[in-house]
Amino acid sequence: LSEWLGASRESIRREIDRLAYEVHRAQPSLTGTADIHADALTAALRAASRDRPDARLMRLEEYLRDRAGLLSAHGEGWYQFPHRSFQEYLAACHLARFKFPDELSRLAKSDPDRWREVVLLAAASSRNAPSAIWDLVDTLCGGPVDPGPGAPEPDSETQWGALLAGQALHETGLAAADPDLQLRHESKRRRVRDWQCCLLHSTRLPVRERALAGDLLAALGDTRQELLDVDHMRFAFVPRGAFWMGDEGNNQAPLHRNETLDYDYWIAESPVTVAQFAQFVASAGGEAPDPDALRDPANRPLASVSWHDALAFCVWLGERWRDRLPAGWSVALPSEAEWEKAARGGVELPVAAQYTTVGQGLALADPARRKNPQPQRAWPWGDEWEVDRANAEMNIGASSTPGCFEAGRSPCGCLDMAGNVWEWTRSLWGTDWRQPAFVYSYDARDLKREDLDALDDVFRVVRGGSWFNRRDGARCAYRSGALPGSRIGFLGFRVV
Repeated sequence: LSEWLGASRESIRREIDRLAYEVHRAQPSLTGTADIHADALTAALRAASRDRPDARLMRLEEYLRDRAGLLSAHGEGWYQFPHRSFQEYLAACHLARFKFPDELSRLAKSDPDRWREVVLLAAASSRNAPSAIWDLVDTLCGGPVDPGPGAPEPDSETQWGALLAGQALHETGLAAADPDLQLRHESKRRRVRDWQCCLLHSTRLPVRERALAGDLLAALGDTRQELLDVDHMRFAFVPRGAFWMGDEGNNQAPLHRNETLDYDYWIAESPVTVAQFAQFVASAGGEAPDPDALRDPANRPLASVSWHDALAFCVWLGERWRDRLPAGWSVALPSEAEWEKAARGGVELPVAAQYTTVGQGLALADPARRKNPQPQRAWPWGDEWEVDRANAEMNIGASSTPGCFEAGRSPCGCLDMAGNVWEWTRSLWGTDWRQPAFVYSYDARDLKREDLDALDDVFRVVRGGSWFNRRDGARCAYRSGALPGSRIGFLGFRVV
């Protein structure tokens, strides 16, 4: 083309990049590629060949279409780029050259569905000049997170800018802490990290973007020690007393008022995470039973662990905390009754959710109680399904870090008791997956239900549903079973 037009390669690319930018900006659809009229193409080629006013532009169009593969015919007098990614890349090159970073940032924040890939491609094209990427990040995410509890939620453009800044750092390999990084850039990196934590609770971003913020937070260095270190694991208090268990109309697990949990207990606010299980594996000096278990980001719930793996973790944690637990207390998998009561709440609830860590002690801070307004609730938040409160039905397509579904907390203060990952319990189901042998009414004093030495052909009860399953499986009362040796990619656990 350069030889034919008598123009430099750079001038040709400059005009083709500009053309891609203009048609991408004007394209009505957010999918596919834009229509390019022959007149627009001719104008771009003529601009590139100012020194050759006699250039045979029709032949050049044929070359671009038939030999270079740069464009494809789309009806008489119309062209398209062969793929949207190609169009986005050329548009990114134009913006990186002439409108970087201010206009590029403005476009991305105001219309992320159109410009998201463009801004990420522009960042990637600057990989050999990291200072340019830091300039872009600073423009996308320029302000600090407002720490005030009563501060209004940032607007959508601000939130999108912070999310895209995190993505740009991650995709260009600059997300992780680096001791050689200049302090002025490290301050930007930490600002972007803090914003991801804020975005987990956004009411303006779609749930998939909140989950992405969680993964970016892991890459940037999650500061929530309660998810990274077992010794900072947070527990929610569940007081002794009656609660409603089971489903109305279910012959195997009928709804009934259960009076048999006559003791207080503390249940983990979140499922055990990849980072916490990695501590267990490291302390044993071995490898994870299933390598897939530790492949997810460190702040996500653990999965691909068997019931035996989960039980071994509890034994290890109990030994680790032996000197910090009160006499007679231990670490265990929850029974299905303990799990359901924490998800649904008892007939009475603490006035406000109470939390502790093993280091702070397990003493009750406030004995005051209030009536549970929905003691028979279907899901942890109530009787109506709300997609924004649980990671289920493939609305994300993977597990997500705790905190993405803050509005789905249980009455006792637990996260992700609906969806995300199924959770092992210590309770027995029976030998036939279709027909449980252990039915209701449930008596916590029946030690046969919680026999830890049962054979491996006896299924264990799992609770809570997962990101992969429908909403019915995420109900507080829904029970299913899995063989204790199973390692399933959406089955994890929490501890009591």
